[in-house]
Amino acid sequence: MAQYMLILRGGEDSWKSLTPEQTREAYQRYFDWSARLERENRARGGNELYPTGRVVRTNGQGIVDGPYAETKEGIGGYFIVEAADYDDAVQVARGCPILLHDGFVEIRECVDHSGGAAARGADA
Repeated sequence: MAQYMLILRGGEDSWKSLTPEQTREAYQRYFDWSARLERENRARGGNELYPTGRVVRTNGQGIVDGPYAETKEGIGGYFIVEAADYDDAVQVARGCPILLHDGFVEIRECVDHSGGAAARGADA
């Protein structure tokens, strides 16, 4: 099976209006979804990301704070999952709780340099 990165984007604005109890419930949905992926032996990694970081550029700017994307498209986290193909990965992504918070999931196949996807020619 191939590995896919599910990149969780957006949804930050909807979290701002949640009560503490609603926030706990929202996090629990992520924990439950992640546990299901583990039970199905699909999970290969992932984590929530802090909203800020650093960007390294080679154009003379050096290391700068960032990245700065529009709030509605910020990357909040990622999961690496195994799936048979893109359609299967889409089915996995449809269960992601970010979809309940006006966010979306970008799906990208990971290149397997050990002879998997790279050898067979991954979809671009």
